[in-house]
This record gives sequence, C-alpha cells and structure tokens, in this order.
Amino acid sequence: MTTVSFRQSRYSRRELLRMLGVGAIAATLPRFAFADGPTFPKGAVIRTVLKDYAPKDLAGGATLFHEHLSLAPDSVTRVFQLLREADGEIGPPPAAPPPVPTGSYFMRDEKLMADEMSAAKSEGIACIVDGGHPDMGRDINFLKAISTKSGLPIVAGGGFYTQPFYPKEIST
Repeated sequence: MTTVSFRQSRYSRRELLRMLGVGAIAATLPRFAFADGPTFPKGAVIRTVLKDYAPKDLAGGATLFHEHLSLAPDSVTRVFQLLREADGEIGPPPAAPPPVPTGSYFMRDEKLMADEMSAAKSEGIACIVDGGHPDMGRDINFLKAISTKSGLPIVAGGGFYTQPFYPKEIST
C-alpha cells in the first residue's frame, strides 16, 4: 500500500475557515463581491423587435445573449450548401446534412416558443438576443409575435455570419 504525504498547509485552520467564509459570502452577494456592473451613456437604448428600452428597464434579470428563436426548417441544409459553394467542392466531400424536418417545425410554432419564453421570463430572464440572420431564415415577424405573446423582449442581431454567408454584392 502506498501512502501519500501532503505538504503542511501554509494556512492555519482558522485562516482557511475565514477564506471559506469570505468565499461563501462572495458567492451569495455577487453585487458586492465584484466590480460595478456595466455603464451606459446617457440616453442609451436597447432596441428590441417591439420597442426601445432604457438599460435600467432590463436590469432586473439576466440576458440570454446568443439564442436562435427563428430558423427556417432547411437552415442546416442551407449552411451545408453555402459551405460547399464557398469551398468550391475542393477537398473531401462534406458530410450529408440532416434531412429537412417535415410536419410541424418547433421554430415556427408560436405557441410553443412563446410558452418557452414565458417560462424563461418566470425564471428571471429579462431579455433574449436572437443570433439569427436572414440566410438562416430568421423571421422578424415571428420574433415580434412570440415577444408580444410572452412579454419577453427580443433583440434581433444584425450583420452577417461569416464570409461564406455574405451576400455576393458585399465583395463589390
């Protein structure tokens, strides 16, 4: 049987208990344990799909920053096609994309998505940032509908994803 010897701690038991206590307090009172929260310039707004909010209006909860609430049923197929086009079909053949869903698609089901968002709101979420973009089939009207039904603000991300997804016109 092998015995393991541990180095003697540089701290006394009293000091270790004090550090543990400070850590426990820091974990339960994060506002006091960490630096101040973000600051915003006077007049700053958070623009959502329904209306603008002052940052303080959304300070009562967490923000989910990169969610996808509205994708087309064939969005994954689109991604594979764009990547193949960008690569010029060079290299090993890409993996086959999954089949396009048939029937009811959860990312087009207003009731389901609004119910999920309402549950998130009841758990302390104050805002959601949708990371979708047009080439994924994001539907702004769908985002407006589920935001209205759930009462949870949604910020729609802007811009383009990555080069293979840029519109052809961007290069000119």
